[in-house]
Amino acid sequence: MGFMMTRDVYPLTFDPIYKDYVWGGERIRTVLGRDLPSGIYAESWEITDRREGTSIVNNGSQAGRSLRELAETLGARLVGTQARPGPFPLLVKIIDAKQPLSVQVHPSSESAALVGGEPKTEMWVALSGMVAGRVFAGLTEGVGRAAFETAIHEGALERVLNAIELEARDAVFVPGGQVHAIDAGCFLLEIQQNSDTTYRIYDWGRVGPGGKPRELHVDQALKVINWSDRSAQKIPRHDIRQAGGYTSWGICSCPDFTVERWILQEPLRCENDGRSFRILFVDSGTVTVESPGVSVELKPGTSCLLPAALREVSLTPSVGPPAGGRPHGLLGDVSDVSAGTAPDAAPGTAADASPGTAPDVSPAGTRGGTSTGAEMIAITL
Repeated sequence: MGFMMTRDVYPLTFDPIYKDYVWGGERIRTVLGRDLPSGIYAESWEITDRREGTSIVNNGSQAGRSLRELAETLGARLVGTQARPGPFPLLVKIIDAKQPLSVQVHPSSESAALVGGEPKTEMWVALSGMVAGRVFAGLTEGVGRAAFETAIHEGALERVLNAIELEARDAVFVPGGQVHAIDAGCFLLEIQQNSDTTYRIYDWGRVGPGGKPRELHVDQALKVINWSDRSAQKIPRHDIRQAGGYTSWGICSCPDFTVERWILQEPLRCENDGRSFRILFVDSGTVTVESPGVSVELKPGTSCLLPAALREVSLTPSVGPPAGGRPHGLLGDVSDVSAGTAPDAAPGTAADASPGTAPDVSPAGTRGGTSTGAEMIAITL
């Protein structure tokens, strides 16, 4: 299959959109080496099509155009044949939590109509520059609405939340309706539906800009919480594939997105069947993405969007340390899981990612031990 020879479809890169929420830190600037003034950088919206912030292309013939414009003019050539018409369906962001984020919940597809909001399912991947952290997802066993409301009134919500300790490369799936919070110290990539409906339940006694507490939305939250949800856990690696200088495993597959981790030690030809775009986020090392006439160098902490009509690109890794400079040994435990099998995965994961999401790889033997290859997070519908 050859390259799609068009001038308007190529690997797209965008200017990040920064958010200075009160809980943010500076790792987006310092760890990722971005040329930014000192300040709070709570979130970096990498790829977004929202009124609150729309990505603008910064390379090639589409430079200066917004993701919204591209979605309207290119349609399925951008998003793929299996995407619904409308705005770009996902929002991808980096989160740096110097302080805890509020305890919150988003509506599910079923409950969004009850409160007039947008449904939001999301997931978090701990970046290689994060040493350790903690998130809260779901409620502890036996906690129902009455116990939850009591904890709110007593300012002791942490006691009813399910805590999950994270290390670099761990992942957690958060469906709509699941109460959750990100604790201080987390440095995450968040993949989510294109939604910004958030109901804040508890804000740890914090005051916002101006010295006043931030607004809470407890009444709306109580209407959308899934009180029977006890499923939250770290997502185990599954659907592990190794061939030559390429290793990948599934992170999450749900109706809204599929996410994988790729480790590249050799150049890779990456094909697409046109059903979905592909977003590539580099977690460590450097990767050069090439299509005819366009070459994009992606450093740690940067992203690109491969339109669905771009049927083939080449990925060339340049081995280097992860963001933050910590060495990593990733493949030592890969052999503990047979290739193509899946442990008991949390709801929202699957060993059989949507057809067409895996790159085309020509087997050339396997490698074990540790890896110093470039690492990418690959996202499709």
